[in-house]
Amino acid sequence: MIRNLIILLYVTILLTGCSTTGPQRPIQAKGSGDLIEEKDDIVMLDSGLKYQLYLVDKSTSRTDDNRVIARAKFLNKTKDTLRVQLQTIFKNEGGSMTDETNWEFVLIPSNGYHYYESKSLNSKAEKYTIRCRYAK
Repeated sequence: MIRNLIILLYVTILLTGCSTTGPQRPIQAKGSGDLIEEKDDIVMLDSGLKYQLYLVDKSTSRTDDNRVIARAKFLNKTKDTLRVQLQTIFKNEGGSMTDETNWEFVLIPSNGYHYYESKSLNSKAEKYTIRCRYAK
């Protein structure tokens, strides 16, 4: 009797756990303005990173040969050393990518600052997006 009750309970839990609605549908962008990389200059790719890595300042300038220089100052708000990777994507006026940098591995000490700078490879770049993620 008890054995049958345990089996019935196990089967009920198993079937209840498998009767979910399935994966969520993705959020569809209606235009390029809905994409986060089109709206912001600094993008945190991992959800918890925005609470640990704080953007203090950002600036843009140009070299003598008209290439874009993107600068950002980040603050580690945690009590541990933060291991992140940073990358810059440069875009032309229409929003198409002109070039991108490699992922740069950075260690930021506890409550410390990191000054990030990257230059575009050509003079076609007008805008940029700095991408941040946890180091892999």
